[in-house]
Amino acid sequence: MPSTIFTGARFNDQIIRSFGLGYSPHSWDAFLKFAAEKKFPAALLVKTGLARRREDGTTFDYFRGRAMFPIFSSTGRVAGFGARKIREDDPLAKYINSPESLIYNKSRLLYGLYQAKEEIRQHDFAILVEGYADLISLFSGRIQECRRVERHIPHDRTNQPARQVHQECHYRL
Repeated sequence: MPSTIFTGARFNDQIIRSFGLGYSPHSWDAFLKFAAEKKFPAALLVKTGLARRREDGTTFDYFRGRAMFPIFSSTGRVAGFGARKIREDDPLAKYINSPESLIYNKSRLLYGLYQAKEEIRQHDFAILVEGYADLISLFSGRIQECRRVERHIPHDRTNQPARQVHQECHYRL
């Protein structure tokens, strides 16, 4: 992984490890080859959204040439990925995410909740922010009661992110 991707954003090694940050090479098949060596079938990679299938039946890496942000469940298991483009010539959106699946539901997982839930419990306080890097920047600055949200959401008992923070952290709404 090029060291400047995250160190340029002032993320130290501890933060990079804590959030599992990584890099997907700018290659159509680097991940597919790596996964094949580890005996992961291509069909599973397509089903989880890590690879895509072309009309001719061949597969390719979906997250290529991107900074990778694993999205953890509240129990610490990787459920999906967010990825930010690095190259300006990348035709896809600035951010792309894993597709919805049985284990990854974008509206039900809050980025960073796993890393911050103890701090939220301890301080009985949560801050919701919009971007992956926004959250990690605050977290690395010792403001660890943060959660990433996709859009501005009212903080009440009727919205899923607030309910999740309440459920996982025993936080008062």
